[in-house]
Amino acid sequence: AIYAPYVDFGGGFHYYVGRWGDFSQTVVDPADDQTIWTFQEYADVDDSYGLRVVEVKAPPPATPLPLGILSDKKDTTIVLKGLSVNSSGFFDPGSDKSGPGFKRMIIKSTGNIAVSNFKFISSSSISFKLNTANKPAGTYTLMITNPDGQVASTEYTIGTQMPVAGAQNEVSDKLLNEKIAEKYVTTSGVFPNPASIHFTLQMNAAKDFAGKILLMNISGKIIYQRSNNFTKGSTEILLPLGGLSSGTYVAAIYNPDNVLIAVHTVVKQ
Repeated sequence: AIYAPYVDFGGGFHYYVGRWGDFSQTVVDPADDQTIWTFQEYADVDDSYGLRVVEVKAPPPATPLPLGILSDKKDTTIVLKGLSVNSSGFFDPGSDKSGPGFKRMIIKSTGNIAVSNFKFISSSSISFKLNTANKPAGTYTLMITNPDGQVASTEYTIGTQMPVAGAQNEVSDKLLNEKIAEKYVTTSGVFPNPASIHFTLQMNAAKDFAGKILLMNISGKIIYQRSNNFTKGSTEILLPLGGLSSGTYVAAIYNPDNVLIAVHTVVKQ
């Protein structure tokens, strides 16, 4: 709508106010330098205005991939890989002048497992050390919090044996390894997408193998998993979405060595 209000002084004399834009600005939150606010004036009807206020946060963390089994014999250095879903990613503001610099992310574990030596690598990769030596065997939860307070989590297991091949540690990489993946998967996909009650995972396997399928929400929580014997050629597997809230989910397929070989996102309507 138009915006041209004026003050009528009588006698045919009037003055156009012309104060448009007094309430339009984009600023950094004075109490949190990772949050931006934008205030924008708009004409709702002729010669009247409204104001929209929008909070713009840093992205939520990437969806962390499962850590697998970690040893209780020594502390474990982790290279945690994450999948970007709807522009999510690990986020650390960097060494800004006169600012807080790196290490604004927070990483904690249940079970009083200490976390140290945190390093930000990229939006899909961070590293740290977990104090797993001499800790009780069992399942623990790792929580990653971005500077704006959004949280992602993933479960891991401390066992009485060394980590299985493919577990994320200082000498391996669990992000999709194409050279390994092509030995197991020719093509893969999901349909329908979006879906409502269930969806189908379709995969052309390069050979017979016993694998695992995980369904995670975008925060990294595993909500469904199953073992599956894949046979060479085309395979279709029905996976459930009923009872889940609307949103984006991640379907991940692992080979017998617990290495990620295929991953897809699916939207629940």
